Amino acid sequence: MILYVGIYYIDLIDTSLRDYYLGNSQDKVLGVESEPQLIGSYGDVSEGDTFVWEWDPYWEREDYYKLPRFIEDPKYFISDKIFKLEKTWELKNGYELSLSCIELDMKKAVAGDYYPCTLSYNGEVLTENLRYEAYCKDFENTESCRGITNFRVFSDTYSDTESDEYVVVSEYASGSKDWIYVYRLNNGKASLLPFFYKEKEEDRWYISSYAYDMYGLYSTWENMNNFNDPIQLVTSFHEPSMGSQVKGAENNVEDIYRIWDVVGDRLELKETVVDLYREGDSAHWL
Repeated sequence: MILYVGIYYIDLIDTSLRDYYLGNSQDKVLGVESEPQLIGSYGDVSEGDTFVWEWDPYWEREDYYKLPRFIEDPKYFISDKIFKLEKTWELKNGYELSLSCIELDMKKAVAGDYYPCTLSYNGEVLTENLRYEAYCKDFENTESCRGITNFRVFSDTYSDTESDEYVVVSEYASGSKDWIYVYRLNNGKASLLPFFYKEKEEDRWYISSYAYDMYGLYSTWENMNNFNDPIQLVTSFHEPSMGSQVKGAENNVEDIYRIWDVVGDRLELKETVVDLYREGDSAHWL
């Protein structure tokens, strides 16, 4: 009898705690959740896109791996009042990637402004407008100053000498938005990979700053190291009118992700994934 009563109360407590912590979300656990549906309209989002309630914040996807970042958005301490940033890296087979930014007077630099840099590979200029930001904790006295440049090199140090490398270059577009250019590097030659979208090619693509990554579809360890698996670029875009509740312009869009396949010498749009937020939820940027 005592055992029976004990089991009864343990079950009662377990049920109460489940109701308290899960509430209505039990429907989601049981698979009763409704399918993600777009409310209203936004830009060129269409019915043919893929709609999801939540895209993994780290963009992890089954069977895919992130390409290793050999260089990632380099940052520098700035100790001089007058500063000119110049830097060179050695990439595969001894070819050099060189960065040269304009000379800055840190007392005149402005937080949030963007300054141009030239990025070159094996003497070939990739861009003369690489995004470069400079900040100081105290601009007047030029204390605790730093610089940030916005480009990434994807390269694996375990790869063969003939394998590709990729560099993604960001140029300032507006606010927290960038134009990105994607290059394939191989034995001293840089090849621009244009974006193929709606039956036309564009040299650059508009994204939220820093919001991109490159992936491979895993097959073997050797292919992974040499970037011989199918390669993809994933980009993300968000701006304030997404999730708008303004009458006549309502929508429940949080982010737009585009998945690009590297096909030959260009990037072809494979899929557009539209991240939505549910009714009653606050948009994630609030």
